[in-house]
Amino acid sequence: MKDVCAKIKETIRRHKIEASFVDLNVAEILIEKIALVFDLDRNRSLIWETVKGQMELKEYGENSEVWEKQLMECLLSFRGEVFLVITNEEFYPWPILRCRKEDLAVIIADQFFFEYFIFDAEMHKIVFDTHHNTLLCYSALS
Repeated sequence: MKDVCAKIKETIRRHKIEASFVDLNVAEILIEKIALVFDLDRNRSLIWETVKGQMELKEYGENSEVWEKQLMECLLSFRGEVFLVITNEEFYPWPILRCRKEDLAVIIADQFFFEYFIFDAEMHKIVFDTHHNTLLCYSALS
């Protein structure tokens, strides 16, 4: 996990992206809130397996251009800053990067494969990238 975070920091520095990891206390509060909205089980390493919500699945295989297009489609309704949660198939707690959604593709694509999820401050949607090379785009249930 630390290795992925270090590489993300290097990407941010090299591309002069305005982004930063949130404090652990802030990360804990954000995870608690998003967990309530989507009924996330923080005791699982594959957190996306238990999400509650309306889901749209997007398969991208090994094609990075398809991945980027589909990711941006999933993020269309996200507003303002987004939160990139690096899970990497590890158990909670997870580091969270705060950044602009327009910078996400550069930050993520510059890393070797890892699992993560993304949400914004409104927490109406959440996007998971899984080890099956699929994006799971969830909308909160009303």
